Amino acid sequence: MKKFFILLIAFSGTVGGLNAQHLFGASKSGTLYGFIDLEGNWAIPEKFSKVDIFTDGIARVQLNQKWGYINEKGQWVIGPTYDKAKNFVNGLAQVKSGDKYGLINKKGEWVIKAEYDNIEIFQNGIVRARKEKWGFLNEKGEWVIKPVFESLYDFSEGLAQAKQGELWGYIDEKGDWVIKPSFINAEEFKSGLARVRNASGWFIINKEGEQVGKNFFAGLRDLEDGVFRARNSQWGIVGKDGEWICKEKFANLEKFRNERARAKFNDAWGFVNTNGDWVVQPTLQAADDFSEGMARAKINGKWGFVDTNGKWVIEPQFKDAENFIDGYAVIKTKDGWGIINKTGEFVVKPAFKKLRTREEDKLFTAMF
Repeated sequence: MKKFFILLIAFSGTVGGLNAQHLFGASKSGTLYGFIDLEGNWAIPEKFSKVDIFTDGIARVQLNQKWGYINEKGQWVIGPTYDKAKNFVNGLAQVKSGDKYGLINKKGEWVIKAEYDNIEIFQNGIVRARKEKWGFLNEKGEWVIKPVFESLYDFSEGLAQAKQGELWGYIDEKGDWVIKPSFINAEEFKSGLARVRNASGWFIINKEGEQVGKNFFAGLRDLEDGVFRARNSQWGIVGKDGEWICKEKFANLEKFRNERARAKFNDAWGFVNTNGDWVVQPTLQAADDFSEGMARAKINGKWGFVDTNGKWVIEPQFKDAENFIDGYAVIKTKDGWGIINKTGEFVVKPAFKKLRTREEDKLFTAMF
């Protein structure tokens, strides 16, 4: 019988230079998970129904439908008592006990007891929580903004989007309305500006709630590198004044990163700057956003990597590829999936049937 492993390989550190202290979630049976070391030896036996990566020496795992946290020896740091659990962020984790949520510290002590329909993570000393409706708690679990909102977001530049009835507005840190609820949609403030939508479409407002410019758009994306991406029939670029910098001409226009955005024109992809000028001509069959100074790109059926000027840093040679994350990229050759570094050298030889990045979890997932 062939060996079957599903590996969860953390890439927040190095890959080729990992030492024996690093453990990877693995499953030989396909149903239960444990952890192996770099030599493939079981450091923690298969006995968990789900596992996650180790962060600061702790990993969340599920046993008998309950979540808890173990150390690198497989010992329980916090026993499996929770119906749901998330990873620790700034020393706290959101957990669910019964049908209520709360926050615990790394000792398993309740910082905020499980008394809420939902709860997020602290930001600047307050945390969003819902008890029938949403409000903000302080570190003592006291309401600093009473739960009177249908929905609520974290503060950005001193204002938070809040929903009353069917409409959105903005509150200050006292819970008072600064911009009264009058929008169908409302997004966070960035550089003093926010995107909102009413019956006429999307538009830009300032912190006084006044419209910036006279344009309405069918689509409007977040402020990135000082510009907005906007669409009516096609995509273009709008400035902070709400006026067109580059009128609609792109079939697609992706997120700006370091003043470069992926754009589609006449069924081909290239990259434009914040003025809408081509910095990489639209000659590519496919391309992805820039990550760590490079973007995966496809030409003549092969994938490689280009820099922000369109120069091939790693020549197109792969059957498939994913973008670089923490200095490593997953690629596919005729021999299977592997991992390369930024010079194009293999740090994990292409031998896997499946190998994918899970960027949100900082993992590689692999099967061989």
